[in-house]
Amino acid sequence: PDYTLRFTTNPSSNSAQTGNVSIYSVAASTPTGATLSYRWQRWTGSAWSNLSNTAGVWFNVTSPTLKANVAVANANTVRVVVSATGANTITSGNATITLLP
Repeated sequence: PDYTLRFTTNPSSNSAQTGNVSIYSVAASTPTGATLSYRWQRWTGSAWSNLSNTAGVWFNVTSPTLKANVAVANANTVRVVVSATGANTITSGNATITLLP
């Protein structure tokens, strides 16, 4: 690769009450001239699956900041894959969404 990407901030597990939106952010180093691509994923129990923007559940699935409706996304584990042309692809650590009572 021409560039080496690295995370400067990984997503953290988050909890919220019903109706609130749980927000996960990452930051990755951006080499000069590179454009980063983000793809949030969730663990299905057997594999990682790309998220889609779904009204009322997932928002901003191709940005550095994922938003989730915690009431619907409770107990999901998420991560983000970051890539750029001419660079290595990197995968963040995992974060879990928890609904508070």
